[in-house]
Amino acid sequence: MIGFLSTIDNPLLPYYFAAAKSEGVTNTCFILDSKLISEKDRRIWTMRTNGAFEDPPQDSIPKLHQLGKDCPPAYFVDSHNSDSSKELYKKLGIICLYNAGCPRKLSKEIIDSIPKGVVNVHPRDSSRIQRMQLRRVGNLQ
Repeated sequence: MIGFLSTIDNPLLPYYFAAAKSEGVTNTCFILDSKLISEKDRRIWTMRTNGAFEDPPQDSIPKLHQLGKDCPPAYFVDSHNSDSSKELYKKLGIICLYNAGCPRKLSKEIIDSIPKGVVNVHPRDSSRIQRMQLRRVGNLQ
């Protein structure tokens, strides 16, 4: 199983999922950190992406429930780094984690516990690079 790490309010999560689906990545789940995007996080995000992504109006962000029957299971955790998250990854048989908006740096312990590691694609990377990485993730299944 491939775990998409994100938060419930990350505006890019549905887009990452749609790209993964279009590349044939299946057997996925969302693992959603309880940390919401703060104003500080938004400023950092804007700085790191050179303002390439404007904050879209809230009503234009695809909501997870709008994914309907295509929406993979979602699991809510206090932190992607917690002991309970590590247990969840093991229980779900997570072989690879995909950073789709993880709000915290992952600990070395978490990274080392995932058999195929963690894929981290920066939002400013072109969609071509993101799709190439998703194809590689799909090949891990």
